[in-house]
Amino acid sequence: MSELNFLKVLKLQIESPTLDFLCRVLQQHQCVVPYENLSKLIRSAAGDFTIPSFLNYVHDIKNFGYGRTCFAQNIYLQQLLNFLGFSTEMHGNWVDGKITHPSLVIRIDDKNYYVDLGIMSTFVGPFELDLKHNFTKQIGNQTYEFATANDCQSSHLKIFRQGKMIRELKNTEPVPTQRKSEQAFYKHLKKQKCL
Repeated sequence: MSELNFLKVLKLQIESPTLDFLCRVLQQHQCVVPYENLSKLIRSAAGDFTIPSFLNYVHDIKNFGYGRTCFAQNIYLQQLLNFLGFSTEMHGNWVDGKITHPSLVIRIDDKNYYVDLGIMSTFVGPFELDLKHNFTKQIGNQTYEFATANDCQSSHLKIFRQGKMIRELKNTEPVPTQRKSEQAFYKHLKKQKCL
C-alpha cells in the first residue's frame, strides 16, 4: 500500500489523528520531501504532462529525491492524512473558475487548521483557522500576511516582496470531492487548464 510506503519514507508510524501527530507529519514532510519542479520539467520534456500516481510519487521521493510542486504535494498529503484517519478537505485558490493553488483544511477536535505545501513551504502550518490567529511573517525580502476568513473555514494570504504585493491567494472554496481517484482529479484540472 502506497500510504504505508510513504509513512516509511517519512520515518513515521501510524498513530491517532491528533494535532501533535499532524505537526510531526508536516515536520517530517518538510525534512524529507523537497519542493521542486525539476521532476515536472523532466516529465514534460518526455511528453508526459500528468502528475505521477501516488505510487510513483512515493517511489520518486525515495529513489530520486523528487518532491514535486504544490499540486502533487498537497493532494498526496491529503491522501496520506485521510489514510491516517484525519478529516481533510482540499481547498483551492480559484481564478476565473480554475484552481491555481491547492491547500488543505484539516479538522481536529472541532477546530479547522490550514496546511499549505508550496506557497508557504518554509512554514507549512498547521495554522488554526480562527480570527484571533492571523499573522504576518517576514522571510528574507518577502512578507506573508495570513488571515482567516469570517467563516473560520477558509483563508486569505497576501505575499509582498520589498513592500509590493506580488501574489494574493483566497482559499475560499473547497475543491470538488466527487473524484474517484487522483488521476481523475488531474483530468479535471487539465480540462480546466490548471495544469
